Formats: sequence, C-alpha cells, structure tokens
Amino acid sequence: MQGPRRNLYSPDPNAQGSRFQLLSPWPGDALQFTSAVERAARLITAARRGISAAFGLKVSGWRVLRLVSRRGTDITIAEAARGLNLTRQSVHEVVRELRAARLIHTERSSVNRRALKLVLTTEGVRRLEKMEATMKLVLLEMTNDISLESLMGTTHLLQRMTRAYAPARQSLRDTGVEMLRPGSTGRARRTAQPGRAQRTGSTGPCSRSRYAPASESCRPVASATI
Repeated sequence: MQGPRRNLYSPDPNAQGSRFQLLSPWPGDALQFTSAVERAARLITAARRGISAAFGLKVSGWRVLRLVSRRGTDITIAEAARGLNLTRQSVHEVVRELRAARLIHTERSSVNRRALKLVLTTEGVRRLEKMEATMKLVLLEMTNDISLESLMGTTHLLQRMTRAYAPARQSLRDTGVEMLRPGSTGRARRTAQPGRAQRTGSTGPCSRSRYAPASESCRPVASATI
C-alpha cells in the first residue's frame, strides 16, 4: 500500500513574516481535484449566465431578485448592496434595469423616508421562479448519476475547503499578496513587505495575476456570479 507522498513545498526562509505552513501531502492529486472543481464551477456559472440571458436579465439582476424574494419587502438598496457584497451604485444600476423590465418596484421605507425598499412585482416573482426551476433542472441533471454517499462526502470536502480559504488568504498575505475576499471584485494585489523590494509589473486594465483572473474589462462576458 502506497504511503503518503512527501510534501515538497516549504516556506521561503528569506521571506519576511514567513511562517510554517501545513500544505497537502499529495499536491498533485490535490491540484487535480481543485482543477476539477474549477471546471465544474465554470460550467455552472456559464449555465447561470445563459439562463439569465434567456430570460432577458444579467446574473446580477437574478441575484437581486433572489435576495429580495428571500428577505421580503423590508430590504433596502443599501441592505441589498451589503448582502450581495456590491457597491450601492452597482445595485442602483441593477434596480434601474429591473424597474424598466417591470420586475421590481421601489417604495419609501416607513422607518427611513430617504431609504428605498425593494419589492418584487408579480412578473418579477414569476420570472424568478422560472429561472430557479431551470437552474435546478440543470444542477440535478449534472448530478443524476452520483451516489448519495459521494454527494455528501464531496459536500463535506467543499465546505472544508471554504473554511480553509481564510487561512490561505493569511498565508499569502504573509508573502506580500493580498488575495480577494469571497464575493469581492477586482484583482489580487502585491503588498509591500518590510525589507523587500516592491515587485513591479503591468498595471493596466488587462494585466493578470497568478492568484486572480483577468479584470472584468478583459473578460468576454462581464457578469457577476450568483
């Protein structure tokens, strides 16, 4: 029986603030697994974009409709922005599109007359239900031949990976790379470290980072993920 393979990764002894990190003892297999997760995630994201477009929306509009549906009529634009990790300006733009499509309307809050509450219209409810049902069909079709045991085991693994994201961010921060928070937009950036020269490189709108995808302006489809 083959034992655990030796982990060849080690921290940089010359890096300022470097600390010992316990990485996977099976780096090749671990990266093959995360690559498979990324491929599946890209397909799911593409499906959401396609379904949104088929119903005349962007994914960001779908996200707003879903959030308002879950939270009820007491949610304001400011609260929606916080809930979706978007700027107020972005949410205002999405709400303007949804109002033009008669999927949502706004009301003055009874608590704060300056705040606008978001309310789904009858058509907004109907379209959201159709999009959710279509997406559910796609997801169930993608998983129709996976056993319950595998589904539960993989769910547990992905939840563990999600919890490990914060320590991974801290590990990269120790080496001078600021990784993105979940749900945020933009690119990872290199931060200056004491005693270390700042690395220079392309800073244009289409510059790339090994820790984050290209900027939104460089992507063929610029939509938020749900």
